This record gives sequence, structure tokens and C-alpha cells, in this order.
Amino acid sequence: MTISRTLSDVAKIALPATNTGISVAAIAMAFVAFIINRWRATAWRHPTLVVSGGSRIRQIVERCPRLHKPFRPPLLAFHTLAQLALHAFFHENKRADTGKHARFNREIRKLDDGGEVGFDWLDDSSFNNKDVTPPPPPLPDTAPLLVCLHTITGGSHDFAGAAMLARTRGFRVVVFLRRGHIDRPLTTPRFNLLGCVHDLHAQLVHVRSQYPQASHVACLSSSAGTGLSVRYCGEKGDACLIDALVCTCPGYDTTEGGAFARMQPMLGSYLLRGVRKLFLEPNVSILKDVKGFQACHEDVDNMADFQRNAYQLEGFDSLESYHDATNPMGVASDISVPTLVINAEDDPVCAKSNVMDHVHLFSSEDNNANRALALTRWGAHCCYFEGDWLLPRGYRWCDEVAVEFLLESCRTTNLPPREGVAREQQHPVSSSVL
Repeated sequence: MTISRTLSDVAKIALPATNTGISVAAIAMAFVAFIINRWRATAWRHPTLVVSGGSRIRQIVERCPRLHKPFRPPLLAFHTLAQLALHAFFHENKRADTGKHARFNREIRKLDDGGEVGFDWLDDSSFNNKDVTPPPPPLPDTAPLLVCLHTITGGSHDFAGAAMLARTRGFRVVVFLRRGHIDRPLTTPRFNLLGCVHDLHAQLVHVRSQYPQASHVACLSSSAGTGLSVRYCGEKGDACLIDALVCTCPGYDTTEGGAFARMQPMLGSYLLRGVRKLFLEPNVSILKDVKGFQACHEDVDNMADFQRNAYQLEGFDSLESYHDATNPMGVASDISVPTLVINAEDDPVCAKSNVMDHVHLFSSEDNNANRALALTRWGAHCCYFEGDWLLPRGYRWCDEVAVEFLLESCRTTNLPPREGVAREQQHPVSSSVL
């Protein structure tokens, strides 16, 4: 029975059976039906899928039902600004029902240069709440690992809902925290906007040594975290310690004129304030003598200029060497693991033009290419809230798609667990648990 038919029946019961009352009810119901139909026709759209020629990626995509169903934003929140408002209210403040109970145990590890990175492990106590589904069964030693790489100023809260969902599907979940994201001052005069391949590799070596029998290591990255995941997988090729990858809302090219130069100016200013608050203000004493600090702290007024002046704060001798080492698009075509990229056309941070400039990566007919793109009409930046009626409910569309894709990637491989842990212990680290 359709919504419009149901509402008409209710109106006949509730209103007096007069000609005037029936006419008003009929007009009102027709108008409501029109709005609902327009909303669904406008907002509920299937993603555009672009899949490369590899047989494995095509098999994985075919086995992901959510990729073949429409993204369904709520009636009051399908527009870009509404999705962003929901993200600020529900997601950033941990009020979303799917993630508000997520609890993480933090581990801090010191790297070989004295810098510190973190690991937020999802704790099963997250499910000890009457509002949450029954706790999932204990994980075996062979359970696959899900590594999450956060946004430019983010942390484990970026993945609260995704982590809960992934745990119910059998993943052991950990969020990797980069330098400057562990809620205490830097120990070396260095941070990184887009992450560091060397640091990520050391983190992966650590978690594989903690769970050497884990069947696979999957990776879910978001926004700036996608730059690091793509850079790592592209540089390492077949030797990388990641078995499958999902990138949500990547910015693609991070060099001059790329992602930072194309973001919506107002959001870019907001992001700049967050970057200064996270990296610079708590670390003045250790960073103040590094070239570029003054400009980044007080002079620049947009993210492109910040990036242009921050290369020495990130440990590089020149802007060119910084871009050579961090731009993900320099090595994207060398990724060998199954990779799904999720973008929205209305993303004000990672512009649609970024996607169109690199869509050829996904349309390749190369039989060895394992890349897929899911491009939606709506979703904004890392939002993707769904709902059948007025407001969002359930898990975000991007989280459901990501977990589904990563599970299928693990199922469609006959590769044994990686043997790279013992081989890759060239990055000594020490540990402390908070």
C-alpha cells in the first residue's frame, strides 16, 4: 500500500464527511504525495558505478547488494547543507544511535625517531547497553583486522558507527591515530596533514605482530586518511600489509591547484581553524623555531597556503619533496589490492572536479586493475545519512557499503595470511597503554 493511499484513508476517518472537508483532505493528501514522490525521484538515486577490468573487483562489486541500491537521504536532509548539519550534530558529537556507545581503548607507541602515534581499539563493552543490539560473540584469533584512517583533524569518533557495524560483522577494529592526534603534545617538531607512509607501516607491523593469525587486514579511510592509504598501498604494491581498501570522500591530487585549492572557501576557513587548534596551538614551544611556523600560525588564510608553508613542519626540505612523498595520485595506479572509492557529487570539500580528473583510473580495462568508484548525487563530505522518512536512522550508507565491500574482498581471496610481520620489523617501537 502506498503512502499516499494510506494518508487518504486516514483523512477520510479523521475529517467530517462533508464535501468541503473531503476536498481539502484530498488536496492536502495529493500535495503530500507529490512532495514525497518528488523527494524520492530527486534524492533517492543509485550510485554511478565505474569498475575497472579486473575479474576480482567485478566479482566483489557484484556481491555487494548495497552498491546496487539507491542512497536514500531523509526528506529533511538530502541537501548538502542539511547533511553537513546532521554530521555536526549527530556524528561529531557522538549522538548518532549507531555510534554513541562506542568505547575505545587507547595504546600509544613511540616511533624510532621519538614521535608518537596511537591505536584506539574498539572495546566489546561498547555493546553492554540496552539500546545496543546483543553483544557479538568473542572474536577468534583468526578474525580479520579493520584498520581505520581518520580525517585531517579527526580521530576515533570519525568511525564510531562504522566500528560498531564492523565488529558485528566479525572484524577486530582499530583506529590508527597519527602524530598530533593522541590528545597530548608532540614529542618531536613534526606533524603531518596527510599522514606518513613510514609511520603507517610501523603501525601495521605492530598490529600484525599483536594478531599474527588474523586472516586479513582491511582498511577503511576517510577524507585526508584516504591520501595516506592510497599512498601507502601504491608505494608498497604487492608488498603492502593491507589486503583490501575503501576510501570515503578522497580529494585525489594534493599538489598545487589540487584538493586544497578547490574546496569551498567557507569550509576551508573552518578547516584551517581546526588544523591550527590541533597542530599548532598546543605545540608552540616545540614548533616555533621551525621555518613556516609563523606563516602557518598567523599569516595564511586558506588551507592551500597553509599546506604551501608547512612542508618543513612536516619534515621535508622543500615543497617539491613534500608533494613527491605525499601526493596519493603519484602512485594510485600501482595499487594491487581491491579498492573501492566513494564520492559525492555535492561534496564541498573534495570537489566533483577532483573525481572527474581521475575517473580514468576506474575505467581502465586492464585485467589486473582492481579499482571501483561509487559516485552518488548526494552525501556531502563524509555524511551519507539515510532515512526512509524525515530524519536519519540506522548506519550511514557509506559505512554499510564499506563494511560489505571489505567483507567480500576477504571472502574472494585465496591468499594465506601475510607473512610480512617478521620480515618488516625494521621500525623499532616501544609501547604504553592508557
